[in-house]
Amino acid sequence: KKKKKKKKKKKKKKKKKKKKKKKKTRKKKKKNMKRKRKRGRRKKKEAEEKKRKRRRRRRKKRRRRRRGRRRRRRRRRRQEERRKGRCWWRRCGSGTSHCPGPTDVCCPHCYWERGQGSLPDPAPSEQDWGHFGTEDTGGHQPLCYLVQESGLGHIPLRCCY
Repeated sequence: KKKKKKKKKKKKKKKKKKKKKKKKTRKKKKKNMKRKRKRGRRKKKEAEEKKRKRRRRRRKKRRRRRRGRRRRRRRRRRQEERRKGRCWWRRCGSGTSHCPGPTDVCCPHCYWERGQGSLPDPAPSEQDWGHFGTEDTGGHQPLCYLVQESGLGHIPLRCCY
């Protein structure tokens, strides 16, 4: 009997890895940058200037409008308050009847709005504010300390009645 020949196993061929192709980048065209830069800069400057001018104009207009509105509003409010017999000053807590007293904010206008009493004569100067009590003011309460502290010192404050 003839011996059967063993079949040789075929070796598998290793697959070669494909190399990735590099994408070609387009070469940029060189521009005359000097000229371009100059032109751009000039245009930009002009645009910025225009913007600034426009903004300034707008702001002016707005301010003018606002100023008028505020004045009108204030005047109207004062008239209404006078009609009601109240003091028109914003921080004044008093109506026609009572004064908020030295602890509350005193209204610099109350003394003539309500027409009560007369001012101590001579009227106290700014230096005397605060230490200015009932003895030297003829029975008036001392000046409002709160107003002094809140930095409204420029208002011609008198004592609270």
